[in-house]
Amino acid sequence: MLGIDWANTAIERAKFEYGEIPGQLEFKTVDICREPFASPQFEVLLDRGCFHVQERKLGTNSE
Repeated sequence: MLGIDWANTAIERAKFEYGEIPGQLEFKTVDICREPFASPQFEVLLDRGCFHVQERKLGTNSE
């Protein structure tokens, strides 16, 4: 499991609260709009408070 956030303070708190287990539970500071993953292979993606604040530029929905 990989937890990411653009705020380093959020990642540091997660590491403090839950610890890390390399290869099983890791936390990284990442800005997904500017730093794409080299190998984006995920079985599940859970967004909690990211895409609702982004401008709509992709897809066919122009709202």
